[in-house]
Amino acid sequence: FIVANDLDSIPTTQELQQVFKEGKIDEKVKNLQTLIKMIINDENYPRLMMPVLQYLAPSEDHNLKRTLLLYWEVVEKLKPDGCVKDEILLSCNSLQKDLLHANEYIRGKTLILVSKLTYRPLLEPLMQAITQNLTHRHCYVRRHAVSCLFSILMACGNEMLSDIPEKLELLLANESDLSTKRNAFMLLYHCNQDKALEYLNSILINEDSIGDIGDLMQLLIVELLRKSCVINPADKSKYMEFVFKFTQSKSSAVLLECAN
Repeated sequence: FIVANDLDSIPTTQELQQVFKEGKIDEKVKNLQTLIKMIINDENYPRLMMPVLQYLAPSEDHNLKRTLLLYWEVVEKLKPDGCVKDEILLSCNSLQKDLLHANEYIRGKTLILVSKLTYRPLLEPLMQAITQNLTHRHCYVRRHAVSCLFSILMACGNEMLSDIPEKLELLLANESDLSTKRNAFMLLYHCNQDKALEYLNSILINEDSIGDIGDLMQLLIVELLRKSCVINPADKSKYMEFVFKFTQSKSSAVLLECAN
């Protein structure tokens, strides 16, 4: 897509680099926004990646960090041969620090950026920092950590998430935010179906507890069980046992899904 370019003149690489090196914070932010606009409009500034890493990435200014995350999203990340650029791999150190930042907003926004990355060499160094966010005190961070891991699962498969099921079980046992809990269960179900069914069995021992997990979680579980019946018809009786338990739900939407 094309972003309207309201610049009287397009700055050169040298001019942008000079501002990144010696400019004030607001000047750096403004010129980085200009660079982002030009990249989106298909201009190419590959030689500015190192100055961005050297002069902008170390900054603790939140406005600059937010703008920098947008820059990493739009900048070209691959060489002509399809390999990840060296500068992008070097940005892992900066992203890792932001994933463990003291400010939960910075952590959450960085997790959103990482969830859009699909290159394994870039994701592998960040996995430990991403999983640490599953135990963060703010549900905003935990929710985005789960969503980020699900995106990685879809892009790279189960190999990078071999130790995640155990962490998700702990999260599900202690999580109070229903949206985060729903997403964590969906991720666990795709990572390790047996552990997901064990968790499901543990919360459905008492039929009175069905309402405690919320309508969204119930609808998700019934939908996943229905899909599993189609994919694995030999195990249909096992899945239907759980579906029958949800017929005790007080939600009409859940009852409708069970009937289907």
